[in-house]
Amino acid sequence: MTRLACLLAAIVGCLIGSGTASAQPQQEGPSFGWEETIVPLAELDPAQRETLKAETGFDLSLGFAYRRAYLFSPGFSFWHWKGRYVLYFGGNLFEPTNEQLTALLGRDRFASLPVPTAYRLPPGLVSTILIGAAIALLVYLFPLDSVKSQRLLNDPKHVRAVEIYHASLPTDAEPTKEEIEAAIVTAAEYLTQSHALEKGKAEKQLRLVLGEINRARTQDLRQLAAAHEQCGNWEEALDLYEQAAELREPWDEKDHAFLLKCVARIERKIT
Repeated sequence: MTRLACLLAAIVGCLIGSGTASAQPQQEGPSFGWEETIVPLAELDPAQRETLKAETGFDLSLGFAYRRAYLFSPGFSFWHWKGRYVLYFGGNLFEPTNEQLTALLGRDRFASLPVPTAYRLPPGLVSTILIGAAIALLVYLFPLDSVKSQRLLNDPKHVRAVEIYHASLPTDAEPTKEEIEAAIVTAAEYLTQSHALEKGKAEKQLRLVLGEINRARTQDLRQLAAAHEQCGNWEEALDLYEQAAELREPWDEKDHAFLLKCVARIERKIT
């Protein structure tokens, strides 16, 4: 027997003695769990392949095997472990030591064997991180109105504009829609004249800030109304929903319509 044949026979004998490994069968229905997978790396030298085939009965190739924990499908894995170089055929794995692979492939070729990118970067984990980053970017670029308004309220000029708005409203009663519009114009003029903001932009930002302040003002009314409704105190709940609807009418048509539906629901319970 040649030196190569002796080497291969020794490797195979050792590997066969340690047995083979196979992937965990997939589950039916919603799929989750772990399995063993193999990434092909290279074909062996033809003489080596023939000798190994004669010794094992398998036409072995060189690959990288690892275990992966997955959700939904094996390709959507979140964690990889137990990565190692193997000789394989189908689901039959033979696991040589590094020393045996070095002797089989040569020092330079063994040193140049890659670790697959798929092992280093689990697709499920990478996808989740990218989706999270995309959502964070969208929230930053297109924030909710409550976030936009809070940013504006951290700006001294908008704080001053809100003060001017409130100072322009009557103090003896809830302002009418016309009075609210006149106060907005007055406060927006401050932003355009004192801070050189474009008129349309100044009014838009001011309406956003004041609308969120108004919405926050109705939160206590809504919560208290809901509590009275759950307790069967229909008259109290009706009065609170009506107050909230009146406050929201000049600012948000959809929210105002929702509160009117709440009012109608309570009225049906009373009758």
